[in-house]
Amino acid sequence: MKPQCRWYGIQGRSGDRQLVSAPSAQEISYRGRKVKGGIALYTVGTDRAKELIYAQLRVSEPGERFVNFPNRLEARYYSGLCSEVQMIHHRNGIASVRWVEVAPVASNEPLACAVSAFGHSPTWCARHRSGRLV
Repeated sequence: MKPQCRWYGIQGRSGDRQLVSAPSAQEISYRGRKVKGGIALYTVGTDRAKELIYAQLRVSEPGERFVNFPNRLEARYYSGLCSEVQMIHHRNGIASVRWVEVAPVASNEPLACAVSAFGHSPTWCARHRSGRLV
C-alpha cells in the first residue's frame, strides 16, 4: 500500500474572497519528474482572515472565539499582530477597503503567520470556509 502524502500548498490573495477556497490540483516536480495534480493548493482570502483575526482579538472574556496567548511573548509580537488597519482607498472614483501597515517599524510577520494558519487546516477550513464567525 502506497503511503498517503499529506502535503498541500497555500497562497494568500487579497480582495473580496472567501476565507479558504476549495483546493485545486497543482502540477509539481518531484525528484525531476512532473506529477500532475500532485498537490492540493488552497487560496486563503487574506482580507477575510484578517477581519476574523481582529474580531477574535476583540473578544475579552475567555470562552468561544477567545484567543489565549502564552505569557512569554514579547511586546513586539503583539505590535506585529496588530500592525495593520483597514482603510478606504479611492481609485478612479471607486472606494475599496485595503489593509495598510500602520507602523512600518513593526514587522507584520505575526499577522501574516496567523493568516497563513487558516490555510494549514483543511478540516477547520471546510467547516469555516464562509469566513463567518461560527
